[in-house]
Amino acid sequence: MLEYIIKRILLFIPTLFLITAVSFLISRLAPGDPAAIKAGQGSEGAMSSRSNINARTVELIRKQWNLDKPMWQQYLIWTGNLFKLDFGKNILCNFFALYPAFILCGLVVKSAKYPAVRHFYAHLLP
Repeated sequence: MLEYIIKRILLFIPTLFLITAVSFLISRLAPGDPAAIKAGQGSEGAMSSRSNINARTVELIRKQWNLDKPMWQQYLIWTGNLFKLDFGKNILCNFFALYPAFILCGLVVKSAKYPAVRHFYAHLLP
């Protein structure tokens, strides 16, 4: 029995490596430069009409997201963050930072089936 457990644990290590490597590569194979997209620049290099950015802004985003490092270092940083349960920022983080009422409304809608929670939110909302 102990031999079986050790064998399964030893098979788990390469399986975990393969799953994380494939996940990382899929996230990096997305079309376009993530830093340029975040800065408001299209994948073809054209600027959006609302943003006035420059190469310095894109470079700062690349440094912040560790995109300026080699791929193997990016993978190690990404894997280290996974083990710390840091999965990165959600795409909607900026939206909810601008409109925090949506978070509260979402909580209200989710918990509307509980009368005590509904009562609490009724006093909390203006």
